[in-house]
Amino acid sequence: MGYSERHCQLCGVGFNVGRIRKADEPESAAWHYYGTDFITDVDTAECEAEGCTNIPRTEHPDPVVSAEAEHIAGPNCKSTQGYSGWRITVEEMKDILRCLCIAAKPEDWQPEIGDKDYEIDTTYCFVAGVSKCPDEFEAGELTPTRHGLSDTMINNEAMEGLGSDEEWAIPVHEACFQMFERVSREKLGKVDIDGLWRLRDIEGDWPEGFMDPLKRIDVTIVSEQNYHCALGTEYLVSHPLRVDGLDQLINSCALAGEAPCKVVFDIGQATESHRDPFAALSAELCELLLGHLERRDVANMRLVSRSFRQLPQLYFRRLVESEMPWIWEVTTLKGRRVDWHNLWCRLSAADGGAGMDAQERHWLQQLPQDKNEILRQQLRKEGLTGMEMSKEWAKRSLNLKQQVDDDIKAANDAGKWPADTRKATEIRGLRNRRRIWEDLEEIVKRIAALPPVEEDEDAESRVW
Repeated sequence: MGYSERHCQLCGVGFNVGRIRKADEPESAAWHYYGTDFITDVDTAECEAEGCTNIPRTEHPDPVVSAEAEHIAGPNCKSTQGYSGWRITVEEMKDILRCLCIAAKPEDWQPEIGDKDYEIDTTYCFVAGVSKCPDEFEAGELTPTRHGLSDTMINNEAMEGLGSDEEWAIPVHEACFQMFERVSREKLGKVDIDGLWRLRDIEGDWPEGFMDPLKRIDVTIVSEQNYHCALGTEYLVSHPLRVDGLDQLINSCALAGEAPCKVVFDIGQATESHRDPFAALSAELCELLLGHLERRDVANMRLVSRSFRQLPQLYFRRLVESEMPWIWEVTTLKGRRVDWHNLWCRLSAADGGAGMDAQERHWLQQLPQDKNEILRQQLRKEGLTGMEMSKEWAKRSLNLKQQVDDDIKAANDAGKWPADTRKATEIRGLRNRRRIWEDLEEIVKRIAALPPVEEDEDAESRVW
């Protein structure tokens, strides 16, 4: 396999990501995947897009050897060595190269000033410093140096069998960890980094982060030995907390003058009341009923009953607050007059196509199940049963994962989930935040399902 980058244990995206600047950007806006220098014309030999240029940047001491030239992105740059400045800003990519390490607690670990309560109470780990552009398994020059730790080894894989003298930290993005703190508190009542440590130890995998995750095709595409900056995946490295344009969108739906209409949509033509079993219900009861229905059920109700043709603004407020927990900025609207229907529509368009992501996830979940079922039917057709079937299953199932990977690649090559179908209203950072939040909910769910730690002497002093 050779050299390969570690990934954020929480979101699955790597830390070593290059950027190709536009001609009107400063030299500091470009860097190679390891965070310094720049991407050269040699690196981008596959890019023949009109508008790209190559500018000499360094003089070589040997006059026979030509100077290195920096690749400058044009509007249609096709290089996958770095993300184009035409498609993502420096500010959006800021901090993507920084790796926060959750490190093992040594036996003599003692609390220090600045430790958080959840670190003091943990058994296995604490939050160490941040390293810029970790080098495969090594994260050096940690800042700040917490508890005397200035460098550490990092790994995404399960640690069973490595031995107690191996101290492999968990690598995460700072922003992803801040979101983990929020989700963990909300779902578990505490920030459970011990649970995250145990989950990595049991289910950790490279490059997937955890075994059998609900991944997206885009994450699979970029997760090569070195990060693959495929066109259309820029949102994966867009900062999920500093989301440019989100506050403006939210505030634009707050009304300074008169209140919005209490209901939305046209009521349509009247029908005979005896044909509508809900016509006898009051508006209050209809609104109460809406609170117990899924969105698809509400859509069906609007088709069959005139009583539900119009929907109250409060219904869309509930949708925003309950179905978009990753948009905590809406709390700033408390006490203000808001067009909640408009806000729901605009946020749904801006988060990058939740419906498409849901279809993709369902397909990714169903794909291995379908492959297993095909193999099972084949073995039955061959008349195999009992021990014979088990042996043959073990032999042939080794190829199933490769078949799944091949199908995913084929789906991407065929444009099954084309990035260009996303609407122009998409906000990349918000789309990335939603992606990370949904993955964190799954991670926290798995932490909650972990078996209890055995109450023995080893449990209290266990250091991986």
